[in-house]
Amino acid sequence: MVSRYSFNCKTCGKEFAIKGYWFNQIVLHQYLDYKWLLHCIFCHWKKPSRKEIKYFSKMTLIWIPLIILQIIDIPISLIKWYL
Repeated sequence: MVSRYSFNCKTCGKEFAIKGYWFNQIVLHQYLDYKWLLHCIFCHWKKPSRKEIKYFSKMTLIWIPLIILQIIDIPISLIKWYL
């Protein structure tokens, strides 16, 4: 089953949407948050606060293991479907 997540920027109204499967929901939510934060910094020319910088760095550090786990999960799910 394919899930679709979306939300809009409160300042400019740009829609952020992504489609994906149920097994990568954590990655989907993290990716949208990351993309929205980059949008706010670069498109609205807003200087990020200290709190936003800490959030951005924390999300970057969280993103790396999530991608690695997702890559590991793909072959395991294929093996599970065969067995």
